[in-house]
Amino acid sequence: MSVSRINVESLKATGISSNRTIIDTRNTNRIHTFVALLNDREPVENKINLLIESGRQDLYYGSRCKDISAIVDRITSMLAMHAASQFSSIELAEMWINAQIEQFNGRELATLANKAIEECASADHWYTFEKQW
Repeated sequence: MSVSRINVESLKATGISSNRTIIDTRNTNRIHTFVALLNDREPVENKINLLIESGRQDLYYGSRCKDISAIVDRITSMLAMHAASQFSSIELAEMWINAQIEQFNGRELATLANKAIEECASADHWYTFEKQW
């Protein structure tokens, strides 16, 4: 079986997965640091406001967007779910995805962060305005 390098553009954020635990602590911390620095450079709230101004009405800057860990959980979930879909063995998926993360450059990490931020804003909108309690 040949598995190629991960294409972060093709990944889709779909919430939080328990599979995210296959991402080792060192890589999770690396992603967390990157997202925190990205937020310092361009705050999440500004990114969401730009998306809303461009026509996205299903986004809201709420509790998930304000929590760097919630954004990181979505990134690691995205990556773990992709890895698990590529291998029949979770051990192989774990080794492969952690090796992939170690090779990510800033652009790839920023792409993942932006996808996760958008997913957080979408969930914040849903749970604030749309969900019928």
